[in-house]
Amino acid sequence: DGGTPSLVWGQWLGGTGIDTIYALALTGDEIYVGGYVVTSTSFEAVTFAGAHNGTTEGFVVEIGDGGTPTLAWGQWMGGGQTPITVINAMALNDTNEIYAGGYATTSTSFETVTFAGSFTVGDTEAFIVEIATGATPSLVWGHWLGGGLVDVISAIAVTGDEIYAGGYSTQSTG
Repeated sequence: DGGTPSLVWGQWLGGTGIDTIYALALTGDEIYVGGYVVTSTSFEAVTFAGAHNGTTEGFVVEIGDGGTPTLAWGQWMGGGQTPITVINAMALNDTNEIYAGGYATTSTSFETVTFAGSFTVGDTEAFIVEIATGATPSLVWGHWLGGGLVDVISAIAVTGDEIYAGGYSTQSTG
């Protein structure tokens, strides 16, 4: 625009522990953020689907963009007793379906969703999930990706019904 930039609004997200946002996607007046938290204690007032099951839990939150931000909903991602689940990347398709990806250290007690592929026990396993939006989120499907040691999704792009994911793996077979 050539004008002087100005901050319109800000929104805190997180609780009393370490809170990190790695992913951001937007459409119209809805903003989606994803990352991880170490504890759900004192997280901003938002209704979450799923359960915060561990110490490091991935999340996606919808923020309505208006005169002031509004937290519409949240979705926990992860499971097990002491897992690490992180959302590193997100993308939206034309019908506002959200694709979130990252990595997890366990598949035990992952939020209720059917996964394709298999979770290979190692350090981390990459994954992508589809989240349907609405008044509350719902996990549609998930897919494990990887081979055995460290596997991470760090980028997602969507065009039509095609999903492209990038990241890294420390093992090429599996």
